[in-house]
Amino acid sequence: MGNLDNSDGDSIGDELDILHVDMDAFFAAVEVLDDQSLKGRPVIVGGSGSRGVVAACTYEARAFGVRSGMPMFRARKVCPQGVFLPGRFKRYVELSRELHVVFETFSPFVEPISLDEAFLDVSGAHLLFGSSLEIAKSLRKEIYGKLSLNCSVGIGRTRLVAKLASKKAKPNAKRVPGIGYFEDGIYRVGSDDEKKFLFSLNVGEVWGIGPVTTSSLEKMGVHTVEELSKVEYQVLVSKFGIAKAAWLKSITSGSTQEQLVSKTESKSVSHEETFNTDLDSHSTLDIHLVRLCDAVTRRLRAGKLKASTVVLVLKYSDFTRITRQIKLASPSNDPRTFLKEARSILSQIDVSSGIRLIGVSASGLLEAGGIEDQLSFEEINLEYESQDNLIEAIDEIRAKYGLNSLGPASINGSNTLKAKEHGDNQWG
Repeated sequence: MGNLDNSDGDSIGDELDILHVDMDAFFAAVEVLDDQSLKGRPVIVGGSGSRGVVAACTYEARAFGVRSGMPMFRARKVCPQGVFLPGRFKRYVELSRELHVVFETFSPFVEPISLDEAFLDVSGAHLLFGSSLEIAKSLRKEIYGKLSLNCSVGIGRTRLVAKLASKKAKPNAKRVPGIGYFEDGIYRVGSDDEKKFLFSLNVGEVWGIGPVTTSSLEKMGVHTVEELSKVEYQVLVSKFGIAKAAWLKSITSGSTQEQLVSKTESKSVSHEETFNTDLDSHSTLDIHLVRLCDAVTRRLRAGKLKASTVVLVLKYSDFTRITRQIKLASPSNDPRTFLKEARSILSQIDVSSGIRLIGVSASGLLEAGGIEDQLSFEEINLEYESQDNLIEAIDEIRAKYGLNSLGPASINGSNTLKAKEHGDNQWG
């Protein structure tokens, strides 16, 4: 048992109602779950290409220095005895859905962050399940009972504190002596300990402060949240702007209490493709553009959505990233409309220096068939009806015979391209 604060648990009504649940090494743990011969071995899941990165790894692999986000070639050097797997995105999605069913048995207010983590507001669950600490214990037990997977739970007054607390609850995590309540898999930060807990952190540990901001702060001599608290607000404004300065200051006061969003609406749908070697011609990039537009619009139709804006993303060989977008004449989920506009954007961009990544995104989403999506009287004609019928027929064939039973045509029309699926080459 670890350090205790004023009590061995929170009391009902003390406002420690936000839980952050984060699965432990989720992708790698799923691989071990499905293949018990991997148990106890350094399993590393990630991109198999030359530019692949580590998505997740077991704690046995972490002992060798492997970390999420590490280039895969580096992981192979530091852990040559590792078991390297490309990952099975569909399987992770399947278990993620089961995980969220468990979440919703404890609270209807769940805010997903990714496949393997979410915030829960349990303020209305105390009469049924007890204190937040008791809920965290029951939640861990239920998840393991249903999925045979472990998770870490952080408890706090705010999303930020709960998120940071769950990191401290991780196996082998460095915990803050004398602050909060800890037992295996759970870390609770009480209201009285909140400021002390935050001040003990390096700025780079704080959720939302990325490498660029961390570097900028360190150049100012600011390494910890406590040091950040001593920086004048106007100094931060001059360096980061008003909005970011206010947010950074809110961290130091522990006042970053955003409302938990239980039902998040999709703001965009996107797919990206990272290449093993840079592509430097419009014709070779066009092949990937066809697949991406097909994949994005397929997901739109599956969600009964249309989009009003097409966005093209390119990343050059030097990692410079550019984004260009075009607003559609009317909302659409037709792959031909998307491809026409994406090609128009791409044709105006110089790609001769080499492109390492291309992406297509649909934004400005609205419900297909909704009032905002209604075509004007002049636009209603047989051509639109026949196009919709054709796309519907294609979707039905794919649903019955498989996604690649009918694929998009390549640029010269002589070959059928393999359809891009959600999760393909997810990590390079």
